Amino acid sequence: MKSLVIVLVLAVFAVPLTAQGVKDSLDKAMQEKRQAEKSALVLRELAQTNYRAMMDIPANDGLFVEDGKLLVATYRVALKSGVAIKAGDVTKITQVKLLDFGVQIYFGETGSAIIGWADKFEPANQPVEVVAALAKKTVLAMFEPVR
Repeated sequence: MKSLVIVLVLAVFAVPLTAQGVKDSLDKAMQEKRQAEKSALVLRELAQTNYRAMMDIPANDGLFVEDGKLLVATYRVALKSGVAIKAGDVTKITQVKLLDFGVQIYFGETGSAIIGWADKFEPANQPVEVVAALAKKTVLAMFEPVR
């Protein structure tokens, strides 16, 4: 009898906790799916154009552009890792990732990336058009479109 009471008490408390865990996992999976779709739409828009580097592009992913303006201090530090794309070279955007605070844009096969962000900007809460606009401003801080 005692073990039956224990099993019933555990069932009463364990089932809601398990259900909450499943709901949280489902919510997270749906959010990741929406972010992947949004990233793909932004990439599709940016990838229609080739870009010419206006300056040497460092070979790392620690380069920050704030609301369309290159942060020179991060550029100088990142440049110490070497040059992935020389000024004047033409490249394509190959990947866009949405971060908690902005967008990360990858170029060519170099692994080189720049991170664009703006104050109080959360891509998950913004429409695709707004995220794409920030991504374009980020790219245009260091590249010019080639038509």
